[in-house]
Amino acid sequence: MATKKMEFNINDFKYRIIEANVSSAKNLDEIEGISKMRYYFLVDQDNFIQDYKVQFDLINYTEFTTASHDEFPRKPQLTFRESFLRMIGTPNKWANGKTKNGGYSSKQYKDITNSEKIDAINDWMWKQEMYCITIKNIEYVLCGCNPGGEPQRENGKYKVFYQDNYYTFNTFVKQLNVSKEIRNAFNGVDFSDIWERFKKGELKAISFASWINSDSKLKNYFNSYVNNLSQYKTINENFKKLMKPRKLVWQKLNKEVDKKRRELAKAFDKIFEVSDDSKSFSSLKDMALNSVFNITSGFANNIQHAHIKPVWKIKKEYLKTENIEKLDEISDPANCLPLSPSVHDIYDKYYFYWNEEGTIVTINKDMNESEIDDYRQISQKYVKQSSKYLKDYIELLKEEGMDITTLHS
Repeated sequence: MATKKMEFNINDFKYRIIEANVSSAKNLDEIEGISKMRYYFLVDQDNFIQDYKVQFDLINYTEFTTASHDEFPRKPQLTFRESFLRMIGTPNKWANGKTKNGGYSSKQYKDITNSEKIDAINDWMWKQEMYCITIKNIEYVLCGCNPGGEPQRENGKYKVFYQDNYYTFNTFVKQLNVSKEIRNAFNGVDFSDIWERFKKGELKAISFASWINSDSKLKNYFNSYVNNLSQYKTINENFKKLMKPRKLVWQKLNKEVDKKRRELAKAFDKIFEVSDDSKSFSSLKDMALNSVFNITSGFANNIQHAHIKPVWKIKKEYLKTENIEKLDEISDPANCLPLSPSVHDIYDKYYFYWNEEGTIVTINKDMNESEIDDYRQISQKYVKQSSKYLKDYIELLKEEGMDITTLHS
């Protein structure tokens, strides 16, 4: 019997984007013959890395690939490397005596510093999945050989800049990556909208150091890791034990959230199912639109149950107390508005909100305001029952640093 997959909604999480400056330089003075890149980690509220991207500033690579990697079974990273070489217009050459290409015995490295070429490479890299662009895979793509292992500091070719020095950090990142198994447990995991907002400048990244210093457990682990590389296996085992309960809580919580979402859909529709006016509408969703926003024509076919107070905020409050009743806010119809997908999307992006009187207040002045015309006023009956969540959302905006006192409706 097949196991039902959990539904996944990226708005269930509060994400941060972390910018890590990574380099192959052995010291801060080395500026030639090196690769420099920016890793962007998408982390959730528990500091698990859900996704990441890489962008190059300088590229130092070789055309030569270790010959034995073409033998059966073929090294899977080789396909990714060959795609990279084709993209930059360079043929792959075999090192260490591969006879069919002339038997190259050593690897010579080349630099790519042309900004237009690097931009083209970055556009290609941006489209790659996180499991292709791990730190070790990037090293393989550029060097054509197996990456140096840890704990040896000097063998970790690519290092992160942290507090005025470079540190090997591949295994550290690996411990925080959400596994493929967990990712595959959800339907339709797609972070493209978050990344698109980041590229447009709507979301800002925080530095790697700021991220590490924002959580005492994370900071202690990283500092132990970089200062005691010879003990990295013990440190990693200890960190796994530390993180395991958090992973279990995280998985259990998301199963409960999925359950609450299904309860919400039934409970919200039930409100209008018993209405005397429901027979004059073709669907309960049309009835909901009319009751909540007084929309009388042009009903949308794909109305969504949108939370006034975001699910990620409710989850964050739950994690502080683990009071299961807190999650009832997810299934509470009073915390729900019937919105079209496009309006739901821009609401989740903080483009606007409803004040305590149920009137829309615009935050993003560049938005197409005609899109929200039908939703400018929540009916007073519905405002009364949803007032708690409308107030909670205003408090959330203040916590996010938005100066809502200067905004107008």
